[in-house]
Amino acid sequence: MTRTERDRPAALAASEASQAKEKQENDNRSKTYSMCMNIDGFMRNNRYPRGYDIFQHDDGQEMSPAEALQFLVLEKAKGRNVIPCSSECGNPCNHADNGCTGFDYSGNGCPGHYTQRTTGDTP
Repeated sequence: MTRTERDRPAALAASEASQAKEKQENDNRSKTYSMCMNIDGFMRNNRYPRGYDIFQHDDGQEMSPAEALQFLVLEKAKGRNVIPCSSECGNPCNHADNGCTGFDYSGNGCPGHYTQRTTGDTP
């Protein structure tokens, strides 16, 4: 038996212990998800220019319908299927220190981040 084979059970036990500790920590926290919007679905369900007045620039100023359409077309050109509805979401995410792996533009959206559970929250 090689040393690697002999040490494997100890490494596996350490990994399982680490996973159990992480699960216990996560049981005391809740997970928060941010909404995302499917670009194709939005464009299919909203006839231009009606409905295109919901978009804002980063500074909070409203986009014109033409600017919103241009934004959506550029996002599709980047290969993105969904976009975040929250300015906090992105890749990298502002909540990476709380377990978020970053927004998935290919369609899965926000993977969520952990927040401290408050009294009265159900697990």
